[in-house]
Amino acid sequence: MHHIPRLSEAIYVGLCRKVGSLTEVRFRREVMDTKEMVCKPVCIMRGLDKMNSGSRREGFRLPDSDLDVMYWYPDHKVICDLSQISFYRIPQHTVILMDCDDLSPGFTRLNLMTPSTDPLIRSSCIMSNNEVFISSVLFRENHLRLTKYNPIISIMTTSPWPHGPCSTIILQDETEIDNAYCLQSQQWPTGAIPWIQRCRQQDWPSENIVLDILSGGFHVVPIGSTPENGEEWRISFSQAEQKIVYSMNHWISCLLLSQTLRPYLSKAILNRALTVRTEENSIISSTALDYSFFTELDLNGCIFYFEEFYVFMKQIEGVMRGKLTQYKVAVLQRMTSNLLRDSTNLIQEGSDNGKNEHT
Repeated sequence: MHHIPRLSEAIYVGLCRKVGSLTEVRFRREVMDTKEMVCKPVCIMRGLDKMNSGSRREGFRLPDSDLDVMYWYPDHKVICDLSQISFYRIPQHTVILMDCDDLSPGFTRLNLMTPSTDPLIRSSCIMSNNEVFISSVLFRENHLRLTKYNPIISIMTTSPWPHGPCSTIILQDETEIDNAYCLQSQQWPTGAIPWIQRCRQQDWPSENIVLDILSGGFHVVPIGSTPENGEEWRISFSQAEQKIVYSMNHWISCLLLSQTLRPYLSKAILNRALTVRTEENSIISSTALDYSFFTELDLNGCIFYFEEFYVFMKQIEGVMRGKLTQYKVAVLQRMTSNLLRDSTNLIQEGSDNGKNEHT
């Protein structure tokens, strides 16, 4: 086991050459932060707020990485509880209430509480039990159509096509862009409150980062748990994930692991669609892998070595052969937990050996 830290260091250096050193990554992030800050007032004036996400936003430059962009209406406010309607001004703001009853965790319905003046929102509404809901399918199709028939975009890109909750286009320089039109909430979802209250023995993320994440809220993107659930929207914590990744600067190897190797893991195992259906029609996606890794890191406060991760990928590849069942899903979760626990022991072992060498 003594060779593992040295090999990990060599792999880390090689990855830095591929995706950028720590200094380069920080510089790219500062450039993106400045660009977003300058462009934000212009975007809001045009009726859409904007945020870049994904590995490029976080400062990495991977050979096959695409651009991930999220757009939302700044005057449409998603609330988690009806009492929060008092936070906003009517009719300047359109208020949308989340309804998570009888839905899979991480998904919600959107109940339109006050009229919307936006034609795309109005044309995405459906009636259900005498209430107005925003259909994720209609919302996604309307924005895909908007992108498709935009004369400026049509000259510069290929025709857009649906990709999960996004409208995907390819620029003339072959850069792939995933545009996710969504809605934002400045509150925090009730189902995620335990994450805020969780006891963190390792003090990571720090209290300041948690409060910053809490104040930033979350997004809902137009995709359901299954294709036929047209009323469902997925709760997205892309902004929170970005802040967590930024907080991992001093653990750059962990950052590289979760953000650099993950796309290769996803493509190798879950194909380009990044989804696999089980017998019960549930889905394992790259988003689920993200949350799995972040949850384990949050609970254990540890990092594992690149060689261990390579072995882990091979083990997952073996599990994924054939039809994916709920049993295999449980096996994948257990493997992730065991990997991180074993890594903690390796780090502690290396630390003890280092102390003994100096005594």
